[in-house]
Amino acid sequence: MVLEEAGSNPKFRRSFIKGEALVSLGGNKFGIILAGGTGGDSGPALEGLSNLYYDPEGHDVLPFLHNYT
Repeated sequence: MVLEEAGSNPKFRRSFIKGEALVSLGGNKFGIILAGGTGGDSGPALEGLSNLYYDPEGHDVLPFLHNYT
């Protein structure tokens, strides 16, 4: 499942949570969710993506660690 324009979508968090039901069944994963797009917005539109970015384990997301983390 692809979620485009994640940083500009004020309903991103809701979309992500509902999307989890499409890629898992009984705790087993059968697919992946890819989120990408604009990250330059600020305010409420960016809140859902920001939560996911700074707390990936809390959303069952594989964290990406790099030199700037």
